[in-house]
Amino acid sequence: MDMEERRRFPRLPFNTKVEYKVLDQEEARFFTTVTKDISIGGICIRLLEKFQPGTILKLNFSIPGLNKPIIAKGRIVWVRQLSTGISRLYESGIEFASINDDDRKIITEFTEKRRGDRMVEKAPKKILIVDDEEDILTYLSNILKRANYQVISASKGREAVDLAIHELPDLIILDIALLDDMDGGDVAFTLSEKPSTADIPIIFLTALMRKDEEKKLGKSGRRYMMAKPVTQVELLKMIDKALIG
Repeated sequence: MDMEERRRFPRLPFNTKVEYKVLDQEEARFFTTVTKDISIGGICIRLLEKFQPGTILKLNFSIPGLNKPIIAKGRIVWVRQLSTGISRLYESGIEFASINDDDRKIITEFTEKRRGDRMVEKAPKKILIVDDEEDILTYLSNILKRANYQVISASKGREAVDLAIHELPDLIILDIALLDDMDGGDVAFTLSEKPSTADIPIIFLTALMRKDEEKKLGKSGRRYMMAKPVTQVELLKMIDKALIG
């Protein structure tokens, strides 16, 4: 199998039935199988028989959500065996050799939308860090950025509230002992009162917890505690726990 040929087919999941037959066997009936991936230039399908690269197939399949069938001729460019034994299964990458402009446009629009959806799905989680010590902000930010999180930060309580409301982070890492008009407990309580931010999980960083602070943490949303100083391993483990809920 030529790996360079396989790279021409982006891994965009595409599961639908497809009818196929070898083009030069006009008397042969169509067989039915399923697709695995699709790209602008071709599709990947799974077959119970092995065709050699270069084989031309006549294809008939539909795009999910559309009733119009796509009819095309495709050239097999690579084959990979998936299973052995009596029932062998093969995966084949097929390049569109002949397809009309309308059908190609439909496929292009579908793959671009699917690629955009997957990019949104893979967008990094956004985390708001709140601490009034610049060196701690830098330390925590570096840990999160290396772990591929999107990081925003604030050093004051009011600033943290405004950022949380406008940015809607997936998680907040919050120092309780902020030296400001609002401490961490005030920030958490304020956010718990707003529907848009009430359910954002919060990891509190603290060296000491008082009863009056505990009451201000709010009953809405998920709350987690960590004692300073925190290590990279401890922090990332707690972040995973908080994001999963």
